[in-house]
Amino acid sequence: MTVSFDPKKVRARIKRYENHIRKRNYRDGSGSRFLIGPLYLLLDDTQGAVAHYRWFEKKYQDDAGEPFHRISWALAILRKGHPDKAVNRLRYAHTQNAYMIPAILGIPHGQPSIDRSSNWEYEEYILNGPQEFLTMWRPEEKAWMKSVWDSPEFKAFVQTHLDLVSQLARESVGPKRTELVNALSSLPLTS
Repeated sequence: MTVSFDPKKVRARIKRYENHIRKRNYRDGSGSRFLIGPLYLLLDDTQGAVAHYRWFEKKYQDDAGEPFHRISWALAILRKGHPDKAVNRLRYAHTQNAYMIPAILGIPHGQPSIDRSSNWEYEEYILNGPQEFLTMWRPEEKAWMKSVWDSPEFKAFVQTHLDLVSQLARESVGPKRTELVNALSSLPLTS
């Protein structure tokens, strides 16, 4: 999937998506709500992205989100000057797709091949997704992300997540699996 770089077309697309999802009984089965924030950032419109994410947070309180949407949320917060809050969004994005941050940084992901619970969690999801959303990170933003990725706290978080996902992939239905699911869902997303 590619996104047009013609700013007029991107703005028209954002407007169309916003108009559709704000309709009273509109069902967003296509996931348009996940493209709006990243499209604003593609246009270098941080204010528009932040406004979208605030709206999204109110409108879809229980929505797990989507990896490109979540990683772009971290970027919007970083560009607004809140790196500590952006780290929390990076943690969340990592739990949705462990391959995304390494893809942006251009480094090996180090993830074993294990069954995941959602197609959003596979490497192919990132490789076949809108690459423009991965390449819109500026060099200084990538340097910040790399420093977060290399920090002992984030490394510990990544390892804990990997350990839980690996155990979960091997565990059959029962009390131990329930315990692992609960542990995974209660991973601290704030540092």
